[in-house]
Amino acid sequence: MKAAQIKFGKKLKCENGEKIWNWIDAEGGYFYVCGDASRMAKDVDNALRDIIQQYGKFDEAKTANYMPTLNMDKRYVRDVYWVSPPTSAGGYHLNL
Repeated sequence: MKAAQIKFGKKLKCENGEKIWNWIDAEGGYFYVCGDASRMAKDVDNALRDIIQQYGKFDEAKTANYMPTLNMDKRYVRDVYWVSPPTSAGGYHLNL
């Protein structure tokens, strides 16, 4: 499963990075992420940061300052959950 998630993040960057940056920067677009916080959402967050740096020509510090601005403007929203390890009964707990 991890390999598929990494591919998703790479695909987001490689195939759509320039379009995503233009959409966020020039068009004031919104970016919503929903899913597993420990895997997919983290990969998407890293991909988005890479897109901002590559196409926005931001360094790490400027990116670190830009991300909270997107959050405060509700233009980057994460609806993510954590999955706890299996219980002794074999079930999982979702931490929403």
